Amino acid sequence: MLGFGSLVEIFKTDVGDLAEGVESATGMGKALLDVFKKIKENESDPNIKNLIATSGASSLLELLNCPPIQIVGESLPFVSGVFKFIKLYEEHQNENAPPSYCASLVSEAACLQSYYEVLSWTENQWVLERIGNSQSTQEVKKEIKNLVEIELTREEIRDMMNCFYGSKLASNFDSILMKRFQESGLNEDEAKILTARISRHTHRYLLDIVVELGDKVKNLAAIYPAEGRRNNIDTYMSIDRYLEENIKTLPDKKVFKENFSYKDIYVPLNARCLDRKKDEPLGLERKKDEPLESLVKNWLRDSEKQAKVMFVQATPGRGKTLFCRMFAEFVRANLYPIWIPIFIELKSINNEASLSLREKLTEAVNKSFADGANGGWLSDRNTRFLFLLDGFDELPDDRQSSSERKDFLKSVLDFQKKCNEESDMGHRVLITGRTLTLTDVALSSGFIEKGLLEKCERVEILEMNEKLQDEWLEKWEACSVKDPSLEFVKQNPEFVKQNPEFVKQKNELFRNFLKSKDCPTCLCGSDSEVGLAQEPLLLYLLASMYQKGHLDLELIINTKESSDKVTVKTLIYQKSLECVLTELRPESNQEFQKSVKRILQEVGLCAVQTSDARIETKFIKARLEKDHVYKKNIVENENLFTQALATFYLQQPADANQQQDSVEFVHKSFGEFLCAERLKNSLEAWVRTNSKSSGDEVSDEIFDKQVYDLFGYGGITTEILEYLVDLLRSSEEFGQENKNNIKNLSKRLQDFYFRWCKGEFINDPLIIPILQKKIAELKQYRVSVDLKQLDVYAGLNVMILLLELYRYARREAPSIPEEEIQFLPCKDDPSQLLRIIGYSNCIKIGEFAEKVGPFLGYAKLDGADLGGAYLRGVNLERASLSQANLSGAYLKGANLKKARLKDANLRRVNLESADLTEAYLIDVNLSNADMRSSNLTEANLCGADLSNTKLDDSTFHSAYLGGTVLSTANLNRADMREAILCSAVLEGTNLELAKLKNADLRGANLKNSIWTWAEYDEAKGLDKTRYCPQEIKLQNNE
Repeated sequence: MLGFGSLVEIFKTDVGDLAEGVESATGMGKALLDVFKKIKENESDPNIKNLIATSGASSLLELLNCPPIQIVGESLPFVSGVFKFIKLYEEHQNENAPPSYCASLVSEAACLQSYYEVLSWTENQWVLERIGNSQSTQEVKKEIKNLVEIELTREEIRDMMNCFYGSKLASNFDSILMKRFQESGLNEDEAKILTARISRHTHRYLLDIVVELGDKVKNLAAIYPAEGRRNNIDTYMSIDRYLEENIKTLPDKKVFKENFSYKDIYVPLNARCLDRKKDEPLGLERKKDEPLESLVKNWLRDSEKQAKVMFVQATPGRGKTLFCRMFAEFVRANLYPIWIPIFIELKSINNEASLSLREKLTEAVNKSFADGANGGWLSDRNTRFLFLLDGFDELPDDRQSSSERKDFLKSVLDFQKKCNEESDMGHRVLITGRTLTLTDVALSSGFIEKGLLEKCERVEILEMNEKLQDEWLEKWEACSVKDPSLEFVKQNPEFVKQNPEFVKQKNELFRNFLKSKDCPTCLCGSDSEVGLAQEPLLLYLLASMYQKGHLDLELIINTKESSDKVTVKTLIYQKSLECVLTELRPESNQEFQKSVKRILQEVGLCAVQTSDARIETKFIKARLEKDHVYKKNIVENENLFTQALATFYLQQPADANQQQDSVEFVHKSFGEFLCAERLKNSLEAWVRTNSKSSGDEVSDEIFDKQVYDLFGYGGITTEILEYLVDLLRSSEEFGQENKNNIKNLSKRLQDFYFRWCKGEFINDPLIIPILQKKIAELKQYRVSVDLKQLDVYAGLNVMILLLELYRYARREAPSIPEEEIQFLPCKDDPSQLLRIIGYSNCIKIGEFAEKVGPFLGYAKLDGADLGGAYLRGVNLERASLSQANLSGAYLKGANLKKARLKDANLRRVNLESADLTEAYLIDVNLSNADMRSSNLTEANLCGADLSNTKLDDSTFHSAYLGGTVLSTANLNRADMREAILCSAVLEGTNLELAKLKNADLRGANLKNSIWTWAEYDEAKGLDKTRYCPQEIKLQNNE
């Protein structure tokens, strides 16, 4: 291809003998450097021709032979140099420079400018330190020479000008750079990344040159038309501003209201990949632990996973958002422009169903580079984005259904699939969310949608191990020594300045406490239990409160329930709230603190009910207007209201358009805890009596209204319920002296529940206007709900409360007689719960199982008719279901550990992958059931009927099956080691590949049973069975 070498040859002829002298490649590179320096000094200098002729260079890329340190920072005039070389050619040849000549100069100059620009970045100083003084080898010099011989067609030149990366010339240029870097001391991975960054960065400099020269050079304008050139340059400048303003600053944001930033205390966490098990559609098989950043980088590098979205899951407070912030900046500093990081908090995204994903992303980014019509910015081959979508569980959603989240996830998966299939779209998407969110969404339609899970690369963030915890505490100590907000530092600034070890010693006491035997296991953790102090958010709260003198370690040690993780966690949040209130108004002002606390509780309730991260202040005020006790103190006191919304729990939304008159929680967990506090207040009020009238403080009429007001939204979450129950434990209204209030509360809620079951409220003309008012209120704040949904959720949430109160009373108030506290969901009507399930399904199939299913443990459902009920994945641990009818019910993946099902009818039930460990299944009818992969370890199935039941891959380890009927059942690959099968009927049973080591088969009927490849060595009593195949008897006796 014609290029700089042709100009050298032209001027060699002109200057004759003067052109001799430079022969080595390094010398040519140095001579080229002199040419550019001369052009920079005076581009009209006639001596430039002589310098070109004597350089002997065949290509501008001969500059790569020079040590980079000699050129980086020189700001060589590549644009004016290219223009000079073109004009010299045209003046000498008296014709327009050929397209190939122009393209050669432009592309080589752009490559060089990208090369030196990338090396000059602050983040790449380590590269210069290692290779800055290196010179190229003969192999690299040879490849540069060979580059001149590459011929490009006009179409190839046009493609190169439209997208340099991936072009024929780029491939050869990349090869040269790879060799240049590796021979200078970089390893293969380092060289690959650096080469790709330079190669992908080249196009913007190519554009710069074309924009500057396009209209001045006729054939250059023909190769790359003027249309769109300026827009493309503007796109790169817009991306630069976005990265500088929105990404680079992410690690510098302050930790809540502290004086230090996230980067000051960030510790990279470990994680593990999660694989789907073939025999358990929702099962997860954990792989080995690795640094989370490594897992994500490997996913980015692996082209085989281009079609998969990465889903990073973790429990609340484990560091999902902080990882996104830090990784976004890592990508900017170390991988841009291979990947351009885009960080989006999903709580702030516009998730309207009418918008396409492209429109949602465009609106969320809100920058000029993302203004392309119909999402055209996502179809530019020169830009490749890594979307970091944080907080899937916080995605604005219709609280009454998971469909919007599922639709959003589907659109992301479809987008990723398209990115894999279309060469113009090489983007990748990473989503973070709470541990079970993805599974919940996959199940939201009632049946598992396998595609949603299979298209995700799932990763789970692990708790901090001791090493990471120590590293975090060391960083914390470094920050705290300089923290002027500490009470001791405030009062003794000079002492602390002169004795920096004092604060360190104080922090060392905290570190030692976490490792001491006095520290509760639920706090420090163990091999079998994750400690709260291993969770980054809670570790921060503990360290911060201890350091500021708001947390007494002895208080945790002496807490009555110090072994209970939820109790200690609740205590931490309570103390953090006290800390907030004290710092807000240090002087003792209980009324002020009470009012602020009340405001924060209402904000928490608003956040939960609307399922929206952003809470408008007018919504909070409207709710507080209903509280006549606090109305004057709070709503009419604007200063108090403003102070409450300025606590460290809350912040203004990141979106400038949403900042006015709205707030959001800095962490979702704070909102959930405060919501639980708000619910506790109401539960206390519901059991208090009026001192004047001796009646209830809250009348029945108001009680009914409040139940719908508090609970007429999507199901109460496990986290909120855990906080609520633990808050009741420390409540005076439910304390040791008032245990009967548990009974009173249960009685009042049961009265509501059974009236609800009869449809009393939704059919009451006096109640309906109240419900419609609530619906209008929610709709005003973007929560779509109708009368039936409001009614369904109020009833389901009351049912959840009653189930939890029963469990709570068994633990906390054993003196209360069982019959006075027990909750019987069906009471005298066996079909009542089945009708509730059907009523719930009017919202969507499986709604009851999703909302109430996790809370059915210990439920008393004896004699209930649940035939055909959809109960997938529900928790019925220790539930009582004796004589219940579950025929044809769908209980796949359900937890029935230690459940009592004596004489129950489970004919044709689906219990695939269910856990029935130690279940009591005497005389149950399980004929024709599907129990594949179920766990029946130590279950009692005495006299049960499992004829014609599918039991493939099930586990009966140490189970009791005395007299059990297993005729024609399929026990293929079943684990029956140490099971007792005395007198069991296995006529026609398939025991192929079953494991029967130490199983007791005395008196069993084995007529026509199939034993192919079964492991029956050491099985007991085979010689005392009936119809045992002779060869098995003989083999077992050998």
